[in-house]
Amino acid sequence: MSSNEVISIPTTSISKDNVVFYNLKIKMPLRSTSVLRRYSEFTHLVDQLCYDIGINNKDFPYKLPLKASIWSMTNKNAVASERQIELAHFLNQVLRDRDLQNHPLVHEFLQLPASFNVTSSIFESKNKDASITELIILDAQGLDSHKWLEYSRLFRYHINELRDSYNTSGNIGMKVDIRDKINKIIKPNLAQLSDSLTNLLNNHKIDKREYSKRQDLLESLKSDLGALFGDLDALNGKNSNKQTLFSNSRRVLGGANTTDNAKETNETLPFNNQELLQKQKQIHQQQDQDVAQLRRLIQRQKEIGQTINTEVEEQNELLDQVNQDVDRTNDRLQEARKKARNIL
Repeated sequence: MSSNEVISIPTTSISKDNVVFYNLKIKMPLRSTSVLRRYSEFTHLVDQLCYDIGINNKDFPYKLPLKASIWSMTNKNAVASERQIELAHFLNQVLRDRDLQNHPLVHEFLQLPASFNVTSSIFESKNKDASITELIILDAQGLDSHKWLEYSRLFRYHINELRDSYNTSGNIGMKVDIRDKINKIIKPNLAQLSDSLTNLLNNHKIDKREYSKRQDLLESLKSDLGALFGDLDALNGKNSNKQTLFSNSRRVLGGANTTDNAKETNETLPFNNQELLQKQKQIHQQQDQDVAQLRRLIQRQKEIGQTINTEVEEQNELLDQVNQDVDRTNDRLQEARKKARNIL
């Protein structure tokens, strides 16, 4: 399967009653989902679509693999293996069809959230090693809902990459380069992304609840960027003040120019000026590392909370659909009972 396909069928399973189920893997913008389907459900989907569209089954543009008679478990495994690629290709063709990709029957078959809309942008492959220039937004007003999500993921990826580069590099030139990338590329284009979100809401491309979720995502990106930029500012301040802070030949603790109440301790007394300076630098570095680790832990907890919130909302939508199906089934049962009583 091509790397930019949305649906794949990597595995199959066979139930106790000898029925083959195909494990559909669906790559959505925010996460991946999976659903089990029998071959008969594929044919039923085609029947329903043809009936709804008003065409004959033989005129349906996308073909399922031919139904085969399976006489043994060995044959069944072989047929299932051959069908995996063909069925995945069939579903990807349907999703690429603008007239079918957002049909309620297709969404129900794939168990997609009710508010989710399929567009051609979800088939566009992204190379994570691409240059940071891919963050440049040329037409903020022209971004659709799914392209917006693609950009948000790219911003997250590149900000994390710059953070890792900052933490692992001891090269001042590298850190200056990181600062330039933030100022010249990330900051202005993140502002563009924020403007495009407002445009999506004003043009009714997303509802207020989705706008609020994406606004939280933007704030998270800005928070990460602000933390990284703050570290770079601190680095710049340390470099510029290094001469002032550490050029004095007198001891920092207990010196005549000390303006606070700091005093020598049993630990610092044996140190000369150079050793004392090195000890202070080690303490500052350890404190910086502890703060950075705490920031990452807090950010991780926030991301987990946002993911759980998204999952709960999608599960609620699915439960609402189940409740609606149950209500419709109850209505049909009641109608059937009435008819049965009339017959009796």
